[in-house]
Amino acid sequence: MRDLFELLSYHLKRYPEMEVQDVYKLLYQGAIGGAHILDDRFSAFESFLREFATSPCREEDAVIYEPASPLRDIFRVHIAPYRNAGGVPYILWREIVESARIFPENKGNLLSWWSGFRELVRMGRLPFDIKEVEEFSAYISKKGFPPVHHSGVFVEKYKPSYRLIYFEFIKDL
Repeated sequence: MRDLFELLSYHLKRYPEMEVQDVYKLLYQGAIGGAHILDDRFSAFESFLREFATSPCREEDAVIYEPASPLRDIFRVHIAPYRNAGGVPYILWREIVESARIFPENKGNLLSWWSGFRELVRMGRLPFDIKEVEEFSAYISKKGFPPVHHSGVFVEKYKPSYRLIYFEFIKDL
């Protein structure tokens, strides 16, 4: 649980207004990865190129990548900082697709990490309302632990623009 607490503490420090839904999204990404982009690669590529060209980069967003899993095996690569550091879109895209293809989805990790998150909140170690956590937990459980979007607050405040990369490809960027 220490690795989970460290991951969530890191993200709460960077994104103090993240909500329960954003925690779930992070844990989902860390366990399931980004295979959904393989469903329609052409549209996903067009969207990626648009973001690559237009994504703004604020000073506080200068981190190129950050962990998305307690195992530190998948990372969020932030598009604008990567671009501003001279990153090449086609190299990043290649690694995004390859990551989506080979990342080992593990729903068991998602369930375990979500349970750990709930326990950390119950213990008072994370600044979330346990009632809100349990309500969201009931919702995602009923839906079979689906993918979700970031909360409206997260989108408005942080304007997320990133893709998921398997750890072994970070060195290729």
